[in-house]
Order: sequence, then C-alpha cells, then structure tokens
Amino acid sequence: MGAPEAGSGWTEAAAGLRAGLQEALGALAAVADRDAAALARRPGGGGWSAREVLEHVALTDHFLLILVEKIAARTRKRLERGDPWPDGPPRFEHLQHLASSERDWEAPGHMVPTGDVEPADAARTLGEDLARATALLDEFPRGEGTLHRIRMSMVDGDDDRLDLYQYLEIVRLHAARHVAQVERALADAAG
Repeated sequence: MGAPEAGSGWTEAAAGLRAGLQEALGALAAVADRDAAALARRPGGGGWSAREVLEHVALTDHFLLILVEKIAARTRKRLERGDPWPDGPPRFEHLQHLASSERDWEAPGHMVPTGDVEPADAARTLGEDLARATALLDEFPRGEGTLHRIRMSMVDGDDDRLDLYQYLEIVRLHAARHVAQVERALADAAG
C-alpha cells in the first residue's frame, strides 16, 4: 500500500476512462441536434425514444455522480489523514456485464424518463456530467479515488464495493450501452 509509483498504470487507466467518458457522453449529447420528430419516435418493437433515452441517461448520471461525489468527499478526508491507497489501477472487468444488451434492466422510477426534458437540456446536462467526472479524474490522478468504496447492489459477487474510478466506469458503460440503443431507435425512425 502507499502512493503509487510512476508507471503503475494509473495514468493510463485515468486517460482511458476519460476518453471513454468523452466518447460515450459526447455521442449521446450529439444526438440532441437530430430532427425532433426522429428523436421523439418510439422504435417499432417498443422501448424508449432517443429523446427519452437521453433523459434517462442524464437522470441516471445524476444519481451515480452523487455517489461519486460522496466517495470524493471521503477520499479527501482520508488523504488529509495520510491514509495509504492501493498501488495498482482498479479492476473494471467485473463491471462489463452491466452493459450487456442481454441483461434486462428495470429502471428505478426516479430514473424513468418523463418526456418533459428537451434534448438540448439533456445534452447540456450530459456535458456538465462529463465536466464533473473529468474534474474528479484530474483531482485524483494517481489512484487516490480508491481510498473509499461504496457498495452497489447491481454488481454481482464479492467485489461489489466500488471506488470512484469504478463508479465512473459504470457511468461510461451505461452511456455506451444507451448510445447503441439511440442508434437503433434513430435507424428505426428513419426506416
């Protein structure tokens, strides 16, 4: 335990996480500029419209980032005390199943879209979420974000207590999953 040495993988892990967040959230935000009728059209097989998906991701990010901020606050306190942190980058592999299209999720009521949020507003929120996430990566670039972990019931197994980086990975995975859903909804609307 202790402060990670240069080359321990933190720079690469943080850069990869940042790039993934920028790609997924950026792709969703870019959808907001599409034709309003196409964004509002529900796919033929059912499901949410692209507009609703944007709202859902913004709602979900809101609640995930509340947890990330709690982890950050506790991390700051532990850093002040001089607590050591693990010297290897976080594991993300056990989180990949969360983004599987085969996994059927029932969104909690507070994350279900109402249809009242304008796509531009959802895109603005997604941009703000990205800024918050990257600011935290800037603040904790060497693994400090592993000092506190919060349990996530959606994660299977013994490794269900997640650190700041792992929660940000869930934000990325969730957005990436919905990029594919938005693309399908828009393709269906065009076809």
